Amino acid sequence: MSTEHSNVTEYTLELRDDSTLDTKGDADDDVSSIDEYEDAVEYLDGIQTNHQHDTDLLSSAEELENLIEAVDGINSITNISMPINTNEVSNTLQYDDIEVSSSLDDLEIDDHPTCTEDGNVVVVAIDFGTTYSGWAFSLLKKFKDDKLDIQTNNGWKSGDGLVTPKVPTCILYNKNEEFNSFGYEAESRYAELIDDNRAGDWRYFSRFKMSLFCDDNSAHMGFGRISSRYKIKDVNGYRMSALQVFADTLKFMKNNVIETLKLKISSIPLQYISWVVTVPAIWTDKAKQFMRLAALEAGIPGTQLTLAYEPEAAALYCRESTYQRKGQLIGPISAFGTGESLLILDCGGGTIDITTYEIIANGRLKELHEPTGGPWGGTMVDEAFYEFIEEIFGTEVWKKYKHEYKSEVLDIRRHFELKKRTVGESSERSELFLQFPRSLFDKYEEFYSKPFTTEKGVSRHRDKLRIPRENIISLFEESTTAIINNIKELLQKPCLVKIKTILLIGGYSDSAILRNKVIEEFSEMTVMCPDDAVLSVVKGAVIFGNSPGLIQERVSPRTYGISCNVPFDDGKHLEMLLEYNDNHAMCRDVFKVLVRKGDTVIIGKHDFETIFHPTRAFDKKATVGIYTSTENDPMYTFGPFVQELGVLELNIPDTSLGKLREIKVCLIFKATELTVIAKEGGNLVHGKFNCLG
Repeated sequence: MSTEHSNVTEYTLELRDDSTLDTKGDADDDVSSIDEYEDAVEYLDGIQTNHQHDTDLLSSAEELENLIEAVDGINSITNISMPINTNEVSNTLQYDDIEVSSSLDDLEIDDHPTCTEDGNVVVVAIDFGTTYSGWAFSLLKKFKDDKLDIQTNNGWKSGDGLVTPKVPTCILYNKNEEFNSFGYEAESRYAELIDDNRAGDWRYFSRFKMSLFCDDNSAHMGFGRISSRYKIKDVNGYRMSALQVFADTLKFMKNNVIETLKLKISSIPLQYISWVVTVPAIWTDKAKQFMRLAALEAGIPGTQLTLAYEPEAAALYCRESTYQRKGQLIGPISAFGTGESLLILDCGGGTIDITTYEIIANGRLKELHEPTGGPWGGTMVDEAFYEFIEEIFGTEVWKKYKHEYKSEVLDIRRHFELKKRTVGESSERSELFLQFPRSLFDKYEEFYSKPFTTEKGVSRHRDKLRIPRENIISLFEESTTAIINNIKELLQKPCLVKIKTILLIGGYSDSAILRNKVIEEFSEMTVMCPDDAVLSVVKGAVIFGNSPGLIQERVSPRTYGISCNVPFDDGKHLEMLLEYNDNHAMCRDVFKVLVRKGDTVIIGKHDFETIFHPTRAFDKKATVGIYTSTENDPMYTFGPFVQELGVLELNIPDTSLGKLREIKVCLIFKATELTVIAKEGGNLVHGKFNCLG
């Protein structure tokens, strides 16, 4: 029995029929995104209109097959508006480990591998970014003496004089979908292939991390597009396995840091490396698990892997960097004293993560509000810049130039990437000069039969464009406005009124325009930005890997619950959900909330526990279906705001107590992932959910 206030409600768990096939998740398999579905419909409509069936309209017959399957598969999206009859659906969870124990307290989940005899365990962090990625590591013995003794790559070199602390997140494959290169090498190699007209069969992916971003709107529509079979498009629209692309990226970063480790340490077995991979705090459970699966494919053992939230990692690094380091004070300790609250603005290339924390006893962090944010990062500024170029030179000119001069377009992008960080630092100059290849001016003259002089207030000066300062600043307007408005809305929450400090981190925070905008809009607050903001996430992830207990409390960003049956109420429940068990009228598919959106979650504690009973006295198995929702109190386990995370199946062979048997279900939030435990008598099962299918 489960008691709520003065009312007593009986919650029972149903048994699913294992003989039937899973009819859910087809949307994940066949429709990678709404865009792919629309592409499929548009193409097939064109076939019907023109009576043309030749596959030469597509890159391959396989793509045609995928598109047809996409249209057919759209009918299988059952969780948009139709309820699922759980007696007809089986979706058994596949999880990493199963353990039988006599009590919940006996359950232990290891955080780190065992150290070597000399204590030389290594924590390696990989910051997988939208535009740039990096790694860092620390040795346990040195970390104990100095938490900021963290090693990073000395500098990633582009080959043409550019050196950056992180490497571009881009990857190149040959026509057989075999890995060729990553980072600056991939950029340059692909540009050369374009120039030599040999790039047709090559696959080039850039800024693909955003394919895992799924905001509430798309989640509400029921498109759980992320799956283990999810495919993403390269720059030319060719689809490849997203899992392969993400795994190869992590494999490159893993191998690169291991080569560096070999120079630092004569011999260290791989089992003594503890890996940390960073993810945005606003990512869904599916996206987080996808990254874990990609890491496993990259050769990183799941037992040695921890996922860290990017803004949390940055907060840990900045907290440490304001304390004494080897006797020298490098920042104001009072800035992050016990009881102080701060807002972390993690400004990446793709997404903006906004999190809020209070410093509690022993320097631990307590999250004050669930993470928020959106796709307003530096790439939004880049897109505005490309649209600006298109307006100046004309759509046709820019379209042809992008196709024919990949190397030059790469130079334009790299030059703007450096310029956008410094523009806005001085308000004295009324105009700015940007370098452009002479070939772009030649292409303009070839198309319009006249030289480029002035367009839309922008004039040519040799091989540069003289651009009014306000035009450049306007490129940041959409991004900065979205960020500022989101912060203002967040700070109106009663639980955040004490916040007086905003901490800017992430590569995009290097932009003077963004920093100045935040300082201007929140002049009554202290706005801080560390000198190495671009590396604060990856360095903080190393600290998190060494001391995950520093994150004490989080706020649940979603509601989590169990699918159960309750006595049917004809004035409350849908008639279609009525079924009879032991002659009792029951309502199936009821969402029993265990953790509500906004609830405080104490990391690693068994706080969220509820007791259920078998549906029927003779049941020998109980099915625990775990669901999540963006609503606070969803009524049912179906609909546009609800998604299934997975299913646990618990053996309950002793039927002597019939329906009086108590089944305890407990949700544990450990590190950044969810573990669910179900227990009855001496039988216990637990696991991390397979959200991907």
